Amino acid sequence: MTIIDSLSDHFSPQQLELSEEVLLRYGSSLSGSVVKPSAVFFPESTDDVLKIVQLANSQRVVLFPISRGKNFGYNEAQGSAEGQVIVDMSRMNKIVEVNEKLAYATIQPGVSQQQLSNYLKEKNLKFQLDVTGAGYDASIVGNILERGFGHTDYGDRWARVISLEVVLGNGSVIRTGMNSSENTYRYGIGPMLDGLFSQSNFGIITQMTFELMPKPERMLMFVLSTKEEKNLEGIVAAIRELKLQGIVQSAVHIANKARAVGEKENKLAGVWNLSGNISGNSNLISSKKSLIRKAFSKHIRNFRLMFIGKGMLNSLKWIYENITPMQVYPALRDIYELQDGVPTEEPLRTLLNDATLHSSTLNARQYQQGFYWLNAVINANENDVRKAIDVLTKLFAEWKYEFRVTMTYVNPRCMILISNISFQKTEEEIKRAADFCKLCYKELQSAGYYPYRSGSNLYDKLPPFEKNYSEVLQQLKKVFDPNNIIAPGKYNIT
Repeated sequence: MTIIDSLSDHFSPQQLELSEEVLLRYGSSLSGSVVKPSAVFFPESTDDVLKIVQLANSQRVVLFPISRGKNFGYNEAQGSAEGQVIVDMSRMNKIVEVNEKLAYATIQPGVSQQQLSNYLKEKNLKFQLDVTGAGYDASIVGNILERGFGHTDYGDRWARVISLEVVLGNGSVIRTGMNSSENTYRYGIGPMLDGLFSQSNFGIITQMTFELMPKPERMLMFVLSTKEEKNLEGIVAAIRELKLQGIVQSAVHIANKARAVGEKENKLAGVWNLSGNISGNSNLISSKKSLIRKAFSKHIRNFRLMFIGKGMLNSLKWIYENITPMQVYPALRDIYELQDGVPTEEPLRTLLNDATLHSSTLNARQYQQGFYWLNAVINANENDVRKAIDVLTKLFAEWKYEFRVTMTYVNPRCMILISNISFQKTEEEIKRAADFCKLCYKELQSAGYYPYRSGSNLYDKLPPFEKNYSEVLQQLKKVFDPNNIIAPGKYNIT
């Protein structure tokens, strides 16, 4: 009996997809690669996940779990090898609990950014969701497990995880933390296992509990632009100072002009642009505004700094709609919404220069434009930032790709650099883009800058683990997944 027969015997026909069109859609990525699965299975409960894991163990079939398959730029829903069964968790989309007193949520992996955002709004719950620029349809759990980051004071999303429910590859179910979704003490008793299930292949996460940020009395976005390239070092120093002192606690994004506005006209965008926010009561906000101005004036010259709250944004909207279509309003609106916890499609549209794009309907197989992310972790000091930028500026110029880059302070001591390329998905351009990305990672790593995340069939660009560390991971894999049925090779763990 094949795994297809077993799945057909144990589950409804609606939970199994075998059509060639669908398999190719799941197997195709924006990078242009195709890794065709043998089937796509849609579990609807933890029991379903447990059952398919047991079946896979009995028949030595490989599973590749995805949350919603919207991992844009990191090969989307693609598995790590041909012939795997994709376990698509999108139908496990229950918001199990939102606790108002203790400010946390428990959700399944199929819950999207838009779904939880709408839920909080409809229930009039005073929480602010931390969202990423991945669009309406992206999975919250999936992004957190890849250690993605957002825009608010809770922008380091993995740091806000309280507990996980995991179906291990050996067929058992565990809950981390205090082994109860009602207890918010993330450390539990004894060793913490949570980190083992981030960027790994030891199990399938079926539920996550994480902290929610209480909606602040007031949120004020600050944006800065400068026309002078040399101000980058001063920007880095100013933000580091502000974050180390606790004045700014949100993630702060620094972008060059090409990344900030794409192909849109925007005369106010500078060579370097940044955005962050401060939140709290009005007195605190006023004090922090003064300190932010002082820090930037200390470190840089010739810059434009704006503080934008809800009232000012509404005024700009009225002018935009009734007097003159100011170029600056849509860009400010989009950034503000992200920092206010509102999902938006605009970052994706800017990246792909496609004003009509929708994350829910983006089909990587049919989409004619290719896309790759490049990323690296950099210490938050002036020399490292300049060195990394110089490495990429040179490579992008030589290969004639437009250089788009952001650097995000996820904490006071390190930044995550993210760049990207887009290209036409011809055979020649697909190969050229892959060669370029491989070279960029090689040069960045030679300079000491390593990736913070990756994606299916991109793991060859990762640096090797240190020998003893690799051996420990292999031993853990044998404990949690002795038959190596879950995503073998993911993050080079086999």
